Amino acid sequence: MMEDKLTLLARLLTEHGLTRISLEEKDLKICLEKELPIVMTGAAPAPAAVAAPAPTVAEASAPAEEAESIKAPLAGIYYGKPSPEARSFVREGQKVKAGETLCIIESMKIMNEIKAPSDLTILKILKRDEQVAEYNEPLFLVTK
Repeated sequence: MMEDKLTLLARLLTEHGLTRISLEEKDLKICLEKELPIVMTGAAPAPAAVAAPAPTVAEASAPAEEAESIKAPLAGIYYGKPSPEARSFVREGQKVKAGETLCIIESMKIMNEIKAPSDLTILKILKRDEQVAEYNEPLFLVTK
């Protein structure tokens, strides 16, 4: 049973290009991490090769005490649209009703809709399509 879980986590880590994945159950806690290889070349690495870090709460345009974050309930790939040609679920500045879909996180080939917990306004979208979202990582800055 333990080997099956380790194998599954390792496969997800590799297939989705993740650097960290964790699993917590009642009496079990597993966290796998891998370091990215350092490639030494004569030229400096291209800027596109390094993913830009997601903006922090301090970089938000609204005062920090008013802004709250909606965090990823699971690790996976972030999608802000239902399909590549479709419109985004939400835009910055948009008012959203409780239960409306904010984004999708694909995890283990399952599309998980992330819904608004209450009526709110989207201040900042912190992820771009196909970026990895880590568990408990902020996805949106919002106000109620």
